[in-house]
Amino acid sequence: MNLPPIAWAILVMGLLWLGLRLWSRKAEQRRQEEREARMAELLAERERMLEARERDAPSSLGAVVSDSAPKAAEQPAERRCLGCRTVNPPDASVCASCGLEL
Repeated sequence: MNLPPIAWAILVMGLLWLGLRLWSRKAEQRRQEEREARMAELLAERERMLEARERDAPSSLGAVVSDSAPKAAEQPAERRCLGCRTVNPPDASVCASCGLEL
């Protein structure tokens, strides 16, 4: 093969371009597989979180589903006056110390 040097240069550049293109395709495929694996992990984690939330949190439909009345609050919270910050009993409508309406 008696080719001029420019032909050899073009041939080498073409082979390098093909090699680079093949390498970049493999790298992109590897990145895509890693991205899909990470997305699958995140979706599985999300499903576990949703299942735990549904299992642990009280449901507003609990009484409808289980035919039982929802649990009443243990005791109502005490009320604090906005004016003097005094803690009043839960059934009070006015503050015991300053007389401001709660």
